Amino acid sequence: MAHELKHALESTGFSRLEICKRCHLEPAALSKYLNGKMHPRKKVLVKLKKVIPPQFLGKIYAAHLLDTLPEDCERYITIVNKMAPTQAPKLMEDQEVYHAGENLTQELEEAFSFLREMAAKSPEVAKSILSTYNIMRSVDLKKL
Repeated sequence: MAHELKHALESTGFSRLEICKRCHLEPAALSKYLNGKMHPRKKVLVKLKKVIPPQFLGKIYAAHLLDTLPEDCERYITIVNKMAPTQAPKLMEDQEVYHAGENLTQELEEAFSFLREMAAKSPEVAKSILSTYNIMRSVDLKKL
């Protein structure tokens, strides 16, 4: 979270002192948040939202959630960064989007649930799924 927050606040162009004044925070507290020594509470995130550019909020909130969850949460929870409506047109311009039919989407969700259950029961299955995942990340979908 500290990395994401630091990156977002640096992009504002405000000094740390100016951020503290605008958000009614103590400079020492902000420093601890940015160095990862202290985790901001929800009310602090609401204050920081006054200066954080909207395009950074999703990453910051996701990082905040991940930092507060147990380490093995990835096996049970998937966090999806849902963009603001103003960002959607830009995304659509930058990439092709595939819309699966309703049945395929349901079948995929069932498959992912099954794979999650299997991975939770067996380290070998988990390693196999991760290997497949790493291979698929390098696949160029435009060539398929």
